[in-house]
Amino acid sequence: MSTSRPTFSRTVIALTAVVLVTASVTGCKRKTPQQPAAEASAPAPVAEASAPTSASVPASTQPASAPASEHQLVNVAGLSQGAFVINKPRDSSAWVPMLNEIPDSVGVVSNGDSYEAVIALAAPATIQQLRFDRLGEASSARHAQVQFSEQGQSGPWQTVYDADLPPISGDKNVSNTVKLDKPAGAHWIRLVISGGAGGTVSLQQFAALAEPAQAEPKARDVTGVYQFGNGFDVSGFVAMKQDGATVRGCYGDGDVSHGKLKVRNISGTFEGGVEPNGYLRYLRDGGKQSWRGVVSFNPEGDRAAVLEFPATATAQTTVFRNAVSSVGWKTAAYQGTCPGLDSDPVGKALEQDKHITLYGVNFDLDADTLRTDSHPALDNVVKAAKAHPDWKLTIEGHTDNSGGDAHNQDLSQRRAASVRQYLINAGIPGDRLTAQGFGASRPVAPNTTPAGRAQNRRVEVARQ
Repeated sequence: MSTSRPTFSRTVIALTAVVLVTASVTGCKRKTPQQPAAEASAPAPVAEASAPTSASVPASTQPASAPASEHQLVNVAGLSQGAFVINKPRDSSAWVPMLNEIPDSVGVVSNGDSYEAVIALAAPATIQQLRFDRLGEASSARHAQVQFSEQGQSGPWQTVYDADLPPISGDKNVSNTVKLDKPAGAHWIRLVISGGAGGTVSLQQFAALAEPAQAEPKARDVTGVYQFGNGFDVSGFVAMKQDGATVRGCYGDGDVSHGKLKVRNISGTFEGGVEPNGYLRYLRDGGKQSWRGVVSFNPEGDRAAVLEFPATATAQTTVFRNAVSSVGWKTAAYQGTCPGLDSDPVGKALEQDKHITLYGVNFDLDADTLRTDSHPALDNVVKAAKAHPDWKLTIEGHTDNSGGDAHNQDLSQRRAASVRQYLINAGIPGDRLTAQGFGASRPVAPNTTPAGRAQNRRVEVARQ
């Protein structure tokens, strides 16, 4: 791996609230990286989708108003749910803005009459709705075909939508939600868009909406050395070591030769957790600035896509500035690259900060049942507590803002109590441990995007 770094521009992206129902935005053209995020337009009245042109299509478009149950759906084709486009070259990142779930994203733009993306979902899902977001431009797709497969990335395929999209009026951005007549299962999605003008075709965002499903019991292993493009400060390497669902690592400059990494310089460290459906959320520290982010992986685990944003973004922040996305790939096995990862990480962190986020603690869906991949993270807390018998610890549960306040408060309290009980069972006296749930009242990132909400679902440990 050469230490010479390609030049990348960071796309300045405005983030407004993510909406899972149809919406229309007025007067926002495709933006260049130099345009300030504050130029994003405000939402305008909702656009109603038109009916499919083919009678054989097993789907119907829906008006703007959606049933209350729609708010429970998640976009399983989103980067923050672990989705990954697998039919593009490993260094191609053009597809990432189409799945990053940022409303003001530039989307995908492709030369030619059509564009095809095969999307691998992190886990099988039963999809109820599709959503197509398009900019008010001549290149925007006029037709879409969507096919599902439950067996493999090459099919066989079931066509669930094949129709013209509603016309675009002037320069207004349009979002169209399609409700499938019958929910259909998918592990892979084949999307083909066509009908753009001027020799190009584009789509701002694509979403496949499904009810959250219980994930597989075994967590994905992302251990290895990766090279990313525009993420991680355009570093030469990113090294990850996973233990259960906890991932710790470092990044910097170095060369890979014959599968061996030679480290020249370590620029920073990071810690994260692999969520039950297989994507990684993390917090990294580069010294001068900290970043939060999510990483999705292809099914083989040798390719990755990252979306990260400054950790200084707060719940009151309505705009993410300098949000960065890029793709990467595995270049070598992990070889003890990052010093000090295994030497009492929780104890050292609590000695320094007295309050830490415990990455790699996962629960069953909407429940307080700890998943087995959480044990390594919790065992590190046990190790720290036994090494410091004078410490009293508070276990804090936090949620995002999905669902009602009462539900989130109760869920966060029960999850904190589950962690406390695990520590008691491991030999830590109960009078040294307090469990407290905070619901969604203490977010560390804006709840306006799935990437932000992923950061807010967490367990923290505080030293009293």
